Amino acid sequence: MFRKGDRVRYLPPQSTIPEFGAVSSVTENYVFVKYDTTITKMLTGEEPYTAKATHPEDLTKVFRDD
Repeated sequence: MFRKGDRVRYLPPQSTIPEFGAVSSVTENYVFVKYDTTITKMLTGEEPYTAKATHPEDLTKVFRDD
């Protein structure tokens, strides 16, 4: 179960480089994640960036100090 503010890891299909971000909201079918950028690490899900819908089975929770 994911909730707002959780730090998560997503490994895109056919990639070996994971993406990290913070959950901004959760619906019945998707977890909306604001992914880190090269200059900003998302910590709360409140950051002024656009969240991407991601299937929950493609995400793994990570510790806040990853």
